Amino acid sequence: MRCLPVILILGLAVDAAAQDTRLFVYVTDYQNQLLPGARIEVHLESTDQAVAKVTAGAQGTASISVKPFRSYSITASFPEHVFFGPTVAYPAPGDNVVWLRLNKVEFLPPPDEPPAPVRSGEMAGVITSEGVALADVDVEVAEGYTSFRTITLADGSYRVAVPPGTYVVRAGGPQALAPMRALASSGYSTYKRRESFPVQVLSGYRSFIDLELTPRERLLSVNILVIDGAGQPVPDAEVEARGRREAPMMSFVQTRKTDKRGSVTLGPMMQGPVTITAKAIRRSSPQMATTSIDLRDTLLDELTVQLEQGATLSGQVEFRNLSRPMQSARGLRVVPATPGFAASYSSIDPGLMDPTGKFSLDGLIGERCLRVDGIPPGWRLRDITHEGRDITNRILRFESGDAYTDVRIRIVPGEAPQGPPPDCKP
Repeated sequence: MRCLPVILILGLAVDAAAQDTRLFVYVTDYQNQLLPGARIEVHLESTDQAVAKVTAGAQGTASISVKPFRSYSITASFPEHVFFGPTVAYPAPGDNVVWLRLNKVEFLPPPDEPPAPVRSGEMAGVITSEGVALADVDVEVAEGYTSFRTITLADGSYRVAVPPGTYVVRAGGPQALAPMRALASSGYSTYKRRESFPVQVLSGYRSFIDLELTPRERLLSVNILVIDGAGQPVPDAEVEARGRREAPMMSFVQTRKTDKRGSVTLGPMMQGPVTITAKAIRRSSPQMATTSIDLRDTLLDELTVQLEQGATLSGQVEFRNLSRPMQSARGLRVVPATPGFAASYSSIDPGLMDPTGKFSLDGLIGERCLRVDGIPPGWRLRDITHEGRDITNRILRFESGDAYTDVRIRIVPGEAPQGPPPDCKP
């Protein structure tokens, strides 16, 4: 009887613990740039036994074989950098990625005077946007409710001495304003607020944090040439720009004078509609001009404004039951305010009342609304009339050559209303 061989096929179960387990460690600086040559150490957390001591390769990475389901303590070091670790990993079978970020530091030389009980460190860095260094940007270095502030230098750098601790760096926001060199025209920009991750500052060391700000609102400037009716430049003319913006943006007013060539640059200003008003304030017969433009990136290189003879307005201020008017210490002014803006008391809007109560305005162009400033305490404005028509808080339209005479402003006893005056209406 022949015996047939019996072949048994055994299935071998593979224990998960026998699978390869690797830690892929990436080492970067505070700007997430890989650091080739960084020294990496792995220790068992329970016993502090060294498992591996390796050097990161050309790509700033290292692969380390370990056993799974154990707790490991991982640290890294690199010249002029410090690692605020360690990082604890509990790898599963297979490949596990660990990212270590080092902070760049410099040792600060001891001061000449005896050291304070707690010697300070420093936070330093550079603020940029679109590759351009931002000067005069406010930088805040904060720990909880304690903060230290400075502004960036011409090269965009900042440096702040702080006590040892863990800080975040903030920059940007509506007040951050700096040149945008990429624009062909004279352009500026405000920037969205940025905040760094927490960074530890050690006594006697300088830590580094750079921030890249994102443009939020691009601001522009405009070059203006003022000429008279004969086409000749007008030096020392007063030029005003007014732009009304919806919240949260703010309306703005800028006033400057032309140079000897009749030119002036206004800005930086937010994009959108802008009203330009120019006035020759040193001529015997004042001339005026107004125009509107829409500020955009594709702005004209230069805007020419030609002056023309402005309108005039004159009249009398009357105080009830007084033969002569009163006025506050700074005088009483009749101001042709631009609708939608607070009254301007610069020389572009004269109108000082004389001792008899008479006043006069000249060089008026465009839409204006009469306001009265300097009413003494205990008195209030009753109304402003012209030829029997009530023009209180009413918009007046002035054309070249117009003449408004016999404007009456009546002041009566009483307390003036609190807050800004009502909006002007057509």
